[in-house]
Amino acid sequence: MLCILKINSNAYGKAGAYDLEDYKVEGNTVYLSIKVPAVDTYQYVVQASNKSNYSSYLASLVDITSTSDNKFERMYAKTIFYLAAVDFRGDGYVDLQGMDYLARAKQYLAIQVDDSGKVTIDNDNLSNLLRINMSASNKKNAAKFGAVDK
Repeated sequence: MLCILKINSNAYGKAGAYDLEDYKVEGNTVYLSIKVPAVDTYQYVVQASNKSNYSSYLASLVDITSTSDNKFERMYAKTIFYLAAVDFRGDGYVDLQGMDYLARAKQYLAIQVDDSGKVTIDNDNLSNLLRINMSASNKKNAAKFGAVDK
């Protein structure tokens, strides 16, 4: 599923989908308050439906994801489908520009910047940025903005 996170992260960046609401600087730590939409997975279907091999190959993957009793088979089929939708490219992305975004999630991130400009981010904040597990860093960083994350 990491490939899907990469594709979604690429899509957010291409669409400029991150909304910076506020930031704070304390020492070498920059705290960010941002809002990010969830990616509507239907965008993968839209993109894949334009492929020349949709009916001969990709449609069968859709069938597997909706009919298989084997959860691993469904997961693998969905992953292959998502990757095929972006031509199996590491820099691939689904087109989010102009789409109606799903609900936006508030994220609070902390990144460290040293005197030379090198940026580092810990695992909790990276998990939040990639939308794997947002709760750990949101709880820790929300207080910097006078917010209580729920």
